[in-house]
Amino acid sequence: GQHGRALELLRLAEHLLPEDVGVQRSLVQALLLAGQPESALAAIERLKQLEPGVPPALRLLESRALWMLGQAGQARRAFMDYVEQRGPP
Repeated sequence: GQHGRALELLRLAEHLLPEDVGVQRSLVQALLLAGQPESALAAIERLKQLEPGVPPALRLLESRALWMLGQAGQARRAFMDYVEQRGPP
C-alpha cells in the first residue's frame, strides 16, 4: 500500500543521500508506521551519528520503537529523556 511505496522511495533517497538528516528522520517515521521497529532503531542509530547531540524528537521516536519491541523500561527512559530535553510547555 501507500506505506510500502513511501518506504521504498525513502530507501532510495537514503541510498542517494545517506547523510541527509531529513531523509533519515522521515525514514524512521515510515519504518515505525510500517511496523518495523528494529529497522527504525537502526536508522535512529545512524541519525545519532549524523547529528551532534540527540534532539528531543528523536528520543520520542526511539521511545516508540522500543515500546513496539516490548522494551517498556528502555522506552520509558527514552520518553523521560524526551520530556526532560523538551522542557516546559
